[in-house]
Amino acid sequence: MTNAVMVGGFFTEHLYFKEESDSQTYVRLKDEALKNNNSIKAMQYREKEMLSYSKELNAQISYDNIGTWLTDKSVLFLNTISNKNGLSWLRGIIFTISCAIIFFWVINFLGIENDYPRFFVLDLKTFHFEGIGEIWKRFLNMFYLIDFKEKFQGTELNAIGETVFFASKIFISYGIYQTIVAFRKFSK
Repeated sequence: MTNAVMVGGFFTEHLYFKEESDSQTYVRLKDEALKNNNSIKAMQYREKEMLSYSKELNAQISYDNIGTWLTDKSVLFLNTISNKNGLSWLRGIIFTISCAIIFFWVINFLGIENDYPRFFVLDLKTFHFEGIGEIWKRFLNMFYLIDFKEKFQGTELNAIGETVFFASKIFISYGIYQTIVAFRKFSK
């Protein structure tokens, strides 16, 4: 690892680095940009910092640090796909809606007790959507954490459905949070 000494300020506008630059290089450049009140350049360096750190993590994997590696790698992955490390509010919205759709489909096909009808049925001839709008609206509400049966027209979930429903609330809440974080990117 190399160290750099920075005396005074310098302009970072026309600096180019090898792709393999370590994350500490980008941390220093990001901090310098923030000192110069250049928040846009700081955000660009933050994105490069996260990408570089992700590559460093891949090189550091070992049996001794597998837990830390998995935790850090999964957080970096979720931050990248959910809002591009705080830079894209549109990606936050897409992430939230995508998670909601995926979880809703899993609940519909695997999570409802056999005695109850599905919210919708896939068939080559018909696509049955009776009352789906109201159910979808209730599903997206992240505060419906308890008593699925009461909120969804008496539908009873099995163990898979309850688990997936709970996990869906975590991911939908996370997506909403990431969208808000990305909206605030210029206020940092």
